[in-house]
Amino acid sequence: KLLQGSVAPWGTGARAALPGLAISGKTGTAHIPRGHGRGYDTSRINASFIGYLPYRKRTLVILVLVQEPEAAAEGGMVAAPVFREIAQRIREYLDRRMGNQ
Repeated sequence: KLLQGSVAPWGTGARAALPGLAISGKTGTAHIPRGHGRGYDTSRINASFIGYLPYRKRTLVILVLVQEPEAAAEGGMVAAPVFREIAQRIREYLDRRMGNQ
């Protein structure tokens, strides 16, 4: 239920929500390691959203990772909308395939 709350209107992954489809997920924003044990570069990030759907059946998992987005933004701002677009296209494909146009 915690991961389902992420895509609620108040959640960090609200931009991943897709009307009529129960989604659960987690946003992520991480500084990029400098390498060789030198810590992290706080001016560079990777933004992500990982989610699964539908909520109860957990049939499909999608991970969106945006490496060093142009606008330094969080996973919920950058990756969640991409997740939503992919999930929507998959839903449309499956609906056509199952004859539920």
